[in-house]
Amino acid sequence: MSNRRGNEGGSVKQGERAAAPKSTTGESSQRPTGAQDDTIREEVVGGDNGGGDNNNNTKNDGNNKNDQDGGNPDNPPDRPDYLDKHPQLGPLFDRLPNIINVARHGEIWGVNLLDERHIPTVNILIKFLRASDGDLHRAEERLISVLEWRRDMNPIRLANTQHNHQRFRDLGYLTHYTDNAGEEVVTTWIIYGVARDFNITYGNRYNFRDWHIALLEMAAHELKIDESTIVMNYGGPDPHKMRQVQDFKNVSFTQSGYSKFKRCAKWTIDTVTAAYQELLYERYFVNVPAIKGCRSKFSEILRSQNTTRPFYAITDGKELSSKFPNSIKVQLPQSYGGKGGDLQTNAREVHLRAPSVTLITADSRRKITFNRLFWW
Repeated sequence: MSNRRGNEGGSVKQGERAAAPKSTTGESSQRPTGAQDDTIREEVVGGDNGGGDNNNNTKNDGNNKNDQDGGNPDNPPDRPDYLDKHPQLGPLFDRLPNIINVARHGEIWGVNLLDERHIPTVNILIKFLRASDGDLHRAEERLISVLEWRRDMNPIRLANTQHNHQRFRDLGYLTHYTDNAGEEVVTTWIIYGVARDFNITYGNRYNFRDWHIALLEMAAHELKIDESTIVMNYGGPDPHKMRQVQDFKNVSFTQSGYSKFKRCAKWTIDTVTAAYQELLYERYFVNVPAIKGCRSKFSEILRSQNTTRPFYAITDGKELSSKFPNSIKVQLPQSYGGKGGDLQTNAREVHLRAPSVTLITADSRRKITFNRLFWW
């Protein structure tokens, strides 16, 4: 069995398999608890071998155990049983040290990737295999891509950064709704039309991108994958997923700054595809114009979907509640067909800097007036 170690910086060293020496002194500290030597041993055939009988019998017992469990030294009997539930899970774990070394990063969604006994790591690898339809090569490439993205973007830092209050106040929210079974439904909301000035809110796409990444990263941590203690069933439900709502109310393709808004709206899709696709359950586009000409403009955004996750275009925002479980409907805001409070009072926002206040004195007013009159 390989002994692996991971850390936040992505440095991983893979333990080497070594042949079992005759003396086991000092070996126990180099192996995880419960690990057994999986080296192929020579089988002794014959009768009395003098003083070596005990050692040979011990070796034969190890071989017999391997024979009973399939006799495959690459999948020793002490590895967790859940690795056998999907044929590619074990091989993906075998490649994990190299994946982390290639990406030069070993953290994802608040989880430091470790070994096959670390349940959060197991669930993350299952997510990538499910999203890749069980294709080991695709899952490996996808995981490397996401790790590299996180290394470069540092989303945890963005989630803890204060963003511009004037641009992003009331623009996005994170909600937690609990259903009858006690499970949490995590949802992110983007209310595009509340922007006071589209040219200011959507004018700097990099600021908008960082703000949106912060919102998604906050939601990813709310899924609590790092606290999971039960291995997901590969073919069963995934409890670590979120929903996303994008509201287009009061957005008109004739208003100033629409082209900038359109670019940022497409970036939200690109960001999810790049780094959060495995966490997305469903996406809802609500208050999409019903007028044919307007709808065709918005369809340009919807067609940019580069994701396998289901999405729905909804004309009337109140119809959104029909997409949520019955026990959740009543908790949604009334504007979305529920009976709960509005998002401003019942949801969280990305960290925003407090707006600055400038005190204007009589002297400063005279100076401003002077500058306006004598600008030339």
